[in-house]
Amino acid sequence: MVVQSTYRQRALFLVLLLSLVSLFVSRAGLSVSMVLFIALTCLHNRFGEQLRNWARQPLLVGISLLFLVPALSGLWSADSHEWASNARIKLPLLLYPLAFAGSWQLTGKQWKWLAFAFILLVVGGVCWSMAAYLRDPVANNAGFLRAKTFATPLGNDHVRFSWLVTACLLTIFLMWHQVEKTLRILFGFLATGLVLYLHVLSARTGLASFYLLLAAGVLRYLSLRRSPINSVWIVCLCLLLPFLAWTYLPSFRNRIQYIRYDLSYARTSTYLPGSNDGNRLLSMKAGWAILKQNPLGTGSGDIKREASGWYDAYVPGMLSTDRYFPSSEWLAYGGVAGWPGVLLFTVVMALPFFIRTRHRFFWIVLNATAAFSFLFDIGLEVQYGVFLYVFIVLWWWKWLTQASASRSVPGNLSVVIICKNEEETIGRTVASVRSVSSDIVVYDSGSTDGTLAILRNLGITPQHGDWEGFGTSRKAATACAKNDWVLTVDADEWLSEALAEEIGELSLDQETTVYRIHLNNHMGSRLIQWGAWGGDYRIRLFNKRFVSWNDSLIHEKLVLPAGTVQKTLKGSIEHRTARSFDDFRKKLESYALLTARQYADKGKRATWLRLHVSPLYTFLKNYLLRLGFLDGGAGWRLSAMMSVYTRKKYRHLKRLQDS
Repeated sequence: MVVQSTYRQRALFLVLLLSLVSLFVSRAGLSVSMVLFIALTCLHNRFGEQLRNWARQPLLVGISLLFLVPALSGLWSADSHEWASNARIKLPLLLYPLAFAGSWQLTGKQWKWLAFAFILLVVGGVCWSMAAYLRDPVANNAGFLRAKTFATPLGNDHVRFSWLVTACLLTIFLMWHQVEKTLRILFGFLATGLVLYLHVLSARTGLASFYLLLAAGVLRYLSLRRSPINSVWIVCLCLLLPFLAWTYLPSFRNRIQYIRYDLSYARTSTYLPGSNDGNRLLSMKAGWAILKQNPLGTGSGDIKREASGWYDAYVPGMLSTDRYFPSSEWLAYGGVAGWPGVLLFTVVMALPFFIRTRHRFFWIVLNATAAFSFLFDIGLEVQYGVFLYVFIVLWWWKWLTQASASRSVPGNLSVVIICKNEEETIGRTVASVRSVSSDIVVYDSGSTDGTLAILRNLGITPQHGDWEGFGTSRKAATACAKNDWVLTVDADEWLSEALAEEIGELSLDQETTVYRIHLNNHMGSRLIQWGAWGGDYRIRLFNKRFVSWNDSLIHEKLVLPAGTVQKTLKGSIEHRTARSFDDFRKKLESYALLTARQYADKGKRATWLRLHVSPLYTFLKNYLLRLGFLDGGAGWRLSAMMSVYTRKKYRHLKRLQDS
């Protein structure tokens, strides 16, 4: 039986949706959904192939070992009852990797709907939890001074739920560029609410994960070399956030005060009945002692007994309710299998960082927050923690690594690229369009660098033609396309992952429709968001039987017949307009001459106003009206360069008309 049949695909989507819903409403439903998911993905006659695929995926094998090692420790565990209980809790660590190793795949829309459902469910859980807090905020705030908190979903497991809220924030940010502008505004409000909730709840795991996410986001923003002014504001806001929480949120302030009070006892190894963080630190000391005394481990069934023995020896009189399991997954696996267990857990936590996925930044941050939370928590020793980790990590893995693989390359679309001496960028351009078309036409106008060799290595035989201007060259290149539907991409551009997905899902059955695509223009590695390069939308996807290019030397356009329907896609094309400002200046000089020749052919005149007023107007329009100043110094330089370009093109035109 083929796993990817339509009915099974829909059933899998519904079961995954049921798993998310059950997480918030029913443990029994969670168990039922897991059984259904395993049955749908594993009960077929190609399971042997699925098992081989599991063995080829280091991440899946690694997560499964997190079950297998504790399970095998039953061979040297004295307490078989405790061992069996731990093995039952960890069973999803084996079953889910086997299930996700299957060849099944959801559609792009189904993955997105699953993400939307996840966001709505977490937001709903946050609203329910905040309602519980607001019923008696004074008493709840006072509770934070006694290691108490207010009600949360997941059976009041505020530690795991706080991490889930951080995962929800990551999902919102990941989906940001895949939704319409109005929905982004809603996402902005939801993200703000989730950040506020994390500070009201003040769970250590959630706050640490959030600030790890925040630090990674700021570093990424700074690495893109965007506006220095915006960068300063963002850094200041991030530094101000905990201060604002301390000033205006009593729960956050009380939580920090309690931690300081609690840890003052922990530093001297003094037992404080009812303590939270202090007793957790004592439990970690117990785990470290167990690891040193048992370098090959005690077995999954005997860790609690060994820890209790350490408490009897070093913290006599400690209440049984305060005797925590060693509060770190590294130490937990050290207790199971000694130093080999610590090494195994470290390797498994590191594996995701070596896996290439779409939206890799979000994938890395997700796994970084999960691994960091396990430093001071035993998330894999409780049912909710096991499910959350294995389900969310493998959901993202399947979504981000294989969503495009299951989508067939459209057979009715060609990609057309014109180029000349583009050895630095042509490889990236071709790689970005592989998933949207098997017919890639590269029209070369006399490259003398390594462009042609790169194309041959990519298996592409370029078309050749003399350069006769942008419009004529695009027209000649488009004529080489096998299909009627054509996507035009320049050799210094590449498709965003969101756009590639979106194009793959288009039906392309209305030849009178053309598609506008937003261009994100970069100066080197820096994205320019305002001024002359901001708000750049161009028609790039069309049916060549209905529309065609004009013959312009530069600034070519498609000739749109009456009845043309224009639609705008949500994804974007990334465009490295120039490597540097000097490179862009040289490009503008050649463009100025081409534009002047085009103006002369059309009979346009270089009047006094165009020679002396238009350059000033160009600068003011780009720097002020189009908000170029928001790009900082880069915005000023680009606006000035566009002003110089305007002056030069009319000076060239003046010389042409005088001659």
